[in-house]
Amino acid sequence: EERIGTPSPRIREGCEKEHLVRKNAFKPFETSNYGLTTWPAQEWEFVVCPRMDYQYPHTPVDKTLWPSNCGWRGEHGREIISLETLLAKPEVKRWRTLAELCEEELICLRLYTGPMFVLYNASLRGFPSKDVDCLLSENGKSMNKYETTIFCIASGVTKLSKVTPIPLNRKLYRGLGGMILPDQFWKRLSECQVSIVLDCASRELVGKALEMLEWGFQSNRPRSILDRLKHGRLARSALDARNTDVGGAAGLERMFLELPGHQNGWLGPGRVRVVDEAKVEDCRIRVVLAVGISKADLSDEKRRHMCGALEATCGLEGGIQAKVESVADKPGDFLGGVEFGLMSTTTARDTAIMYSGLRDKRATLFEIQAGRVDVGANIKFLSQYPGE
Repeated sequence: EERIGTPSPRIREGCEKEHLVRKNAFKPFETSNYGLTTWPAQEWEFVVCPRMDYQYPHTPVDKTLWPSNCGWRGEHGREIISLETLLAKPEVKRWRTLAELCEEELICLRLYTGPMFVLYNASLRGFPSKDVDCLLSENGKSMNKYETTIFCIASGVTKLSKVTPIPLNRKLYRGLGGMILPDQFWKRLSECQVSIVLDCASRELVGKALEMLEWGFQSNRPRSILDRLKHGRLARSALDARNTDVGGAAGLERMFLELPGHQNGWLGPGRVRVVDEAKVEDCRIRVVLAVGISKADLSDEKRRHMCGALEATCGLEGGIQAKVESVADKPGDFLGGVEFGLMSTTTARDTAIMYSGLRDKRATLFEIQAGRVDVGANIKFLSQYPGE
C-alpha cells in the first residue's frame, strides 16, 4: 500500500477504471518476452469480454496462423476464450472452490499471465523507465499504479498458496534478460552452503542425534546452550559481520555449530553457521550449514572430514552416517535481494532460458528450490497460454 496506494473498496469498478478509464488506458506498450504491442483497454477486453473473431496480439494459439512479419516470439500464442467459458471449466471451478477465489481475483490473475504483467511490475518496481513511462498520462501529470488490480493478484496468490501442494524437491526457474547478478556473486565467494543428510539406524537414534545437536528444541523451550553436551554444541551470538569470516548482517542473531576437535581452521568456532533448522524424514535428518570457504575449495577430503565431525558430534558410535547431499556457492557479504514485482517462474528450465534470451545475450537464470519461499501459487489453470 505504501508503494502503490490504497485499492478501491469497489473492487470490480476499481479494476475496470484502472484499465478502461485512466489516462494510459489506450497508451501502447511492448512486452520484452514475446515482442508484441498492446494497450490496457485491449487487454481488459481480451480477458473479460473478448471478441471471438478479432485478431488480438499474439493470437491464435497456432503460430503458423500468425500474420506474416508480425515479429512475435514464442512457440505458441494465447487462447481467446470468454470469461463465462473459462469459469465453467472443471479445473477452474475446482481451484476457485478450494481457494475461495472471487471473480475479480480470477480476472486479475488471468490478466497477469498476459502482457499486462509489464505494467503491473513497472508500478511495483519503478523501473525500467520505458515501462514506467507507459503508466503515465500523455501529459505526464498522472500515473496509473493499478493498485486495486495488484491487490487482487496478491490476494489470489495468497489464497492459492494455502491449497497448492508442492512436490518434494520441486525446482523452479526464472530468467532475467539483460542483467547479471551483483559483483559479490562473482568476486567474493567466501562462503558456501552445504546440505547434509544424517541417516540414523532407528527413530530412537534420530531423537538422540537431534538432542546432541541441540536442534530438537521447540518454540516453547528455552533457547539456551547446553554445556553438558560433551561432543558438540551450538553457540549463539549477535555478531558484527565485520568481525567474522562468515558474512552476515551486523546485529543479527546467528547460530554456529562447534564441532569436536576443531578449535582452529575452516571448521573452527564461528566458521560453521546453521542456515536452517534440521528437517526429519523418517530415520533421516537433513541439515543445511554454511562454512567459510568457497564451493571450489570444499574438496572431497574436506567433505568427508565434515561428515565425520558431524557423526562424532552426535556421538552414537556407528548408529549414524552423514553424507553431503549438495553444495551451493554463497557470497559472504551478499545478504540477498528483494523482488518488488510479481515473480513468475516455470518448472521448465529450457522455457526460462528461451524467454530470458540467455543464449543470445547477457542474462541470469535462477534455480529456485520450491518450499523455501513464503508465498507462491500455481496459476497455470488461468494462463492465457495453454500448456505453459
